[in-house]
Amino acid sequence: MKIGIIGLGKLGLPLALVFSKAGYEVYGIDISEDRINTINEFYKKEAQEPKVTEYLQKYGENLVLTTDYNSLNDVSIIVIITQSPSLPDGSFDSSYVEKAVKDVHGVNKDALIVISTTTNLGTIDILSKFHNKICYNPEMIKQGSIIHDFEYPKFVIIGAYKKEDGEKFAEIWRKIHDKPIYFVSPIEAEILKLSLNVSFDLGITFANIIGELCEKYNANSDSVLDIIYHDRRNYKPGLGFMGPCFPRDAYNFKRLSLENSLESGYLFSNFIIEANN
Repeated sequence: MKIGIIGLGKLGLPLALVFSKAGYEVYGIDISEDRINTINEFYKKEAQEPKVTEYLQKYGENLVLTTDYNSLNDVSIIVIITQSPSLPDGSFDSSYVEKAVKDVHGVNKDALIVISTTTNLGTIDILSKFHNKICYNPEMIKQGSIIHDFEYPKFVIIGAYKKEDGEKFAEIWRKIHDKPIYFVSPIEAEILKLSLNVSFDLGITFANIIGELCEKYNANSDSVLDIIYHDRRNYKPGLGFMGPCFPRDAYNFKRLSLENSLESGYLFSNFIIEANN
């Protein structure tokens, strides 16, 4: 099977190499000839991202690099993983993704387009008006271990309008790993991508707050956090927190943070209190 990858940046190139390793014939498209020349140089010199040079040397024979969209005219699955820069208001600039979708549609109306770029909520619905075979597969990786994270994810999310479209792309991932694949609607996939990262932001913020608090009281933050992480609860939406403990402990934590000049702890606990009032 032939797979197209549009956008050969920090994420696109590693994804193309992972698919190449799996035995697929991959057509990597980028509008920048300079970027393609740089990738060709990685065959001889070490790329900054781990495993990129190694995979190019081992599996590069399955990878075709070009700026020509016409090479995609007989490709059945095309992944778009272009940039989506943040705008001043915090939204993502989807113009690069939209242009790529329109360009693909111009040369291959029958291909399944898979969007992996981070999008605003509702973007996939908009893009589906330009190309009706489309789904969303947000990547969950971090720089410095991109290839590893593609090959060994905790799970994969595929947001598809049609079950057969989602299954078609899932078969590619099943050839790469045996991790769970969750099928949802495109809007649910967009919400998942955004909210997962926000939940990680909250987790990092909370860990830093506990670190500050433990430092004030000469306590070991690793010991405290390791035990906290043994009791993580999967709440469902509904009323704010209630009962004899949760509200009073939140107010106590707010007071404690204020007394110890822990600004982040004060803001965090105050946000929790206000959000649940």
